[in-house]
Amino acid sequence: MKKKLLLIIFFSLFIVCIKAQTSDFSVLNKYKYLVIKPQNAHIEFSSSANSLIEKKLKERGFTNIVDQSALFSSNYNQCEIVTCEFNLLNQCEGSSEISVELNFFDCNYIIVKSSKEKGNFSFFTEKNCIKLLTKHLQVFDSYTYTYLAPKEKVVEQVPTEKVIENNKSLAVQETNEEQPKAQYRGSGDPLKGLNVSKSKNMVIGKYYALIIGIDKYKGIFPPLKNAVSDAKAIETMLAKYKFDVFHPLYNEQATREKIISEFEWLVANVKEQDNVFIYYSGHGEYKQELDKGFWVPVDAETASTSKYVSNNDIQTFLSSIKSKHTLLVSDACFSGDIFRGNTISVPFEESEKYYKEVHGLVSRQAMTSGGIEPVMDGGKDGHSIFAYYFLKTLKENESKYFDASQLYNKIKIPVINNSEQTPKLAPVKGAGDAGGQFIFIKK
Repeated sequence: MKKKLLLIIFFSLFIVCIKAQTSDFSVLNKYKYLVIKPQNAHIEFSSSANSLIEKKLKERGFTNIVDQSALFSSNYNQCEIVTCEFNLLNQCEGSSEISVELNFFDCNYIIVKSSKEKGNFSFFTEKNCIKLLTKHLQVFDSYTYTYLAPKEKVVEQVPTEKVIENNKSLAVQETNEEQPKAQYRGSGDPLKGLNVSKSKNMVIGKYYALIIGIDKYKGIFPPLKNAVSDAKAIETMLAKYKFDVFHPLYNEQATREKIISEFEWLVANVKEQDNVFIYYSGHGEYKQELDKGFWVPVDAETASTSKYVSNNDIQTFLSSIKSKHTLLVSDACFSGDIFRGNTISVPFEESEKYYKEVHGLVSRQAMTSGGIEPVMDGGKDGHSIFAYYFLKTLKENESKYFDASQLYNKIKIPVINNSEQTPKLAPVKGAGDAGGQFIFIKK
C-alpha cells in the first residue's frame, strides 16, 4: 500500500514538473513568427548551431521560422515576431568551460524567455559546442508550440453597391502601385498627415541605418557594459519606423576597416532622395595636442590614433554621401567636437510650410550625448542615460512623423537633469547642411 502511495506521489510530482517546464515556454505561444539569430557565437560554429536549433524548434511546432530581414520588414507585424538569439562562448581564453545561452526577445528587445547551460570539455571545438547545445535543447522536449491566433473579427455584410465602390477604389490603388512613383514600403502615402502629401515635389527615398556598438575593448580601453545593448535596442526600435536597410556592426565586427568600409558603401549606394541614420555607441577619445575628437573601434588598443576614426573622417564621409537627409547620433565621450562652425536651421512650427521646407532642404546633422566631455556608460534599465531617453522618446511617440529637432527637444532636459552631460544637436560643419530635418516615419 505504501509503495503504491509513493508511486502515485512520484508520478504526480513528475507530471507537475513536466507541466511546470512546459508552462515556462507558454509565453512563446503568443508569437506567430520566429527569427533565429546568432549573437557572439563562434563564427565557424554558428551555421551548424543555427541548423540544429531550427530543426529542434520545428520539431516542437515552430513552422513559421523566418529570415532576419523580417525584423525590419513592413510585411510583418513586429509584435508577432519573437527572436531567438543563441550564444556559443568559451568563457575565458584557455578555459575548458563552454557556455550555451538561448534568449527569446520581443519586438522591444526585451527578454521574454532565457535559458543557459554550461559544460566542461577538453577543447573548444565545434563538436563539443554542438554536443552541449544538443543537451541544452532538451529543455524543449516537453513543450509543444501552438500559436494562439487572435480571434477573427466578425465581418459585416456590405451592400453590393459598396462592394463595387470598394473594388473601384482597389483598382485605382493597384494602378497607382504600378506607377514608378510608388516606391514606399508600407501602406499609402508616407507623408499623409504632414499636410504636405499634395506637394508634387515631395519624394521619399529609402531609409538606411548603420548601427555600431562596442563593449569588448582591450588594451588601454576598459570594456563597456551598455554600448552594445544600447545599439541593439536602437536597431530594434527603428524597425517600428520606416527603415529599409540595416547594417549593424557589433563588437568584433566594428573594426576601423569595417567602419570605413560601411561608410564607403553608403557613399557608393545611397541616392539623392534617400535618408541615412548612423548610430555609434562606444568609446570616444579627444587628443588635446591635435584638438580633434575620435571614435575608438574595437581593434584600437593603444593611444595611437592609427586605429581611430576621426571626426574629420566622419565629416568627409557625411559630405560625400548623396542622401537628402543624414542624421548621425553619437553616444560617446568627446563626440561634440564634430560640430565647430556656424550653422543654420529652420525654426519648428506645426504647419504645412515647415514640413515641406525641412523635407525639401538637405540636412547633415549630428546629435551627440555630450560636448567635449566624458559621458556615462551606465544609466537606466541597462542603457546609458542618453540611450534610455532616446529609446523612451521614440517608443512613446504617437505621431506618424517625428523629426530630429522634436526628438532632441524631448530628451535634452531629462539627460541634463539626470547626468553631468549636455546633449547637442546641430548641423555638421562643412558637410553640406542646408537647414533641413531628418524625419522619422512611423509604420
